[in-house]
Amino acid sequence: EELKRSNGAVHKARQAAERQARALREQELEVERAKEEAEGIRARVASQFAEPEAAGGGAGSSGGESVEAVQKRLQKMRAALKKAEHLAGGENRGETTYAALLQAQRDAERAMAEHEEQITAVKATAKVVEDSVQERYKFHRRFLKAQGVQAVSDFQMHLSRRSMGGSLRFDHKEDV
Repeated sequence: EELKRSNGAVHKARQAAERQARALREQELEVERAKEEAEGIRARVASQFAEPEAAGGGAGSSGGESVEAVQKRLQKMRAALKKAEHLAGGENRGETTYAALLQAQRDAERAMAEHEEQITAVKATAKVVEDSVQERYKFHRRFLKAQGVQAVSDFQMHLSRRSMGGSLRFDHKEDV
């Protein structure tokens, strides 16, 4: 029964490690997407603000996005990143940093290794107990046979004292 509980705990730890690995992959993808989008915005901002300064014009004279539009876009990106963090196990469900997820994975693997050690110990104990029970059973069978022989001898001795004869048989397999 303890082996079943240990196996169940190991299975749960493996599932948790798999969920954490999945969440980590999803978070890494979201971070990569956010980085790519941020690079695109940086490039557009750099091109917009570099051109007017090079041309001697003011900000927004290139006809591209204004500073306010870029700021709104940046706020949208931050909101999207926050949403991705929340989906990957964010604020309400714990930390989602790469290091925190790696630490959680290591903890799950360590717990799984401990459970596997416990399984090994339980199996070894079960083997020792089984061997001990077999040895005790063999001793019990020998003891029963010796008691049977002693009872037959005593029976014969008491009958011979009265000048009688007879036989006494034991069937230890049938328990009669």
